[in-house]
Amino acid sequence: MADLSLRTCAAASSTTSDNTLANVRSALGLSPYWTPRAEFDETQTRASVWSQLELNDVYERIGGTVTSRQVERTDSDGIPWTATEITLTTDVPGVGTVETFTDLYDGPAEYGYRDDLPVLLALAETAQRCPAALPGNTSPCDGPVAVLVLDAQNAGAEGCEHHAARLLARLDGGRPVALPDAPAGAALRVFTASGDIRRGESA
Repeated sequence: MADLSLRTCAAASSTTSDNTLANVRSALGLSPYWTPRAEFDETQTRASVWSQLELNDVYERIGGTVTSRQVERTDSDGIPWTATEITLTTDVPGVGTVETFTDLYDGPAEYGYRDDLPVLLALAETAQRCPAALPGNTSPCDGPVAVLVLDAQNAGAEGCEHHAARLLARLDGGRPVALPDAPAGAALRVFTASGDIRRGESA
């Protein structure tokens, strides 16, 4: 009798799990073969997508609340790095709270970065951003304020590395100056990133 009860509970649990997966796949528009991958921090109610473009597709499909946070990642060589994770939280009928997430990629638009995406506009409405963030740029900060960006007249604005790079790319004769408590190499990273942005926009 005990074995029968255990088998019955296991079968019921498996059915519930299958139903949850089916509901999440359907709501988020995922592949019917999608299953959570623990190495990507996924669960049955937490799914990753490739870029902001795919996250925006889910947002426009079912809406939800958009937030961001700093997370530690590790690359293929085991080297840690900090990413800005954007998360869309929604309520899926028959399941409850479900999260869809991706890392902010500040690169060419065809790979997912566009300021005008509704999901990033929604994030900008709630996110507090550094002084270096440009009015038309809806992206969140990628870390603490670390760099002072000065223009040719030495007027400046402090910002995170992400927004400092985008501001510097708009200035002629501008330069980045690391703040006293900035991570090592912050000013150089901002300078390099601003050059990449300029070259990408002129291509």
